Order: sequence, then structure tokens, then C-alpha cells
Amino acid sequence: MPTTGDSSDFLLYESFFFNKSIFYTKDLLNDENLKIVIIEIDIKDSIDFAKKLLKIDNLDSGKIKSYAYDYYFKVCNKEVYKKIINQYLRILN
Repeated sequence: MPTTGDSSDFLLYESFFFNKSIFYTKDLLNDENLKIVIIEIDIKDSIDFAKKLLKIDNLDSGKIKSYAYDYYFKVCNKEVYKKIINQYLRILN
């Protein structure tokens, strides 16, 4: 379910909730807070993903996943949802 307003999507945030390590295309995300919680891969370098996958234990993925989990609750909470719904309703009216 990709969004049309940003380079991230709901599945990215869902992975934060379930504490999954996320590999994401390098330089695709604009939000610096999101760059902290993913493992960027260079799609122009055909072996970059393999290198990072083999070194995942050295990448401190536990700390990354913990920060991602906290980030999820910071941006995906009831108040944020209410704000989005209210903005949408204003557009419709």
C-alpha cells in the first residue's frame, strides 16, 4: 500500500512495530529520522545487500529495531490518526 505523498509506505511502519530489520534503498528516504531506523543498501552496487546481510549482527540491528519500535509509536498514535482524519474531512467539506 504505497503512499503518494512520500517515499515511505505503511509496510515500512508496520515492520517497525514488529521489530524487523529493514533494508531500504539508499537515498530514497527524505526523513533523517527514518534513515536511522533502516539499513540502507546501494542498488547500484550489486553485492552491497549481500555484504550488509552478512554483517547484520555487526550493524547493531537490535538498537536500530528498538529505535524503530519507539519511532512507530511516536508517529503512529491515536492523536496523529485523529489529525489525519480531521484534515481529510476538512478537504471533503
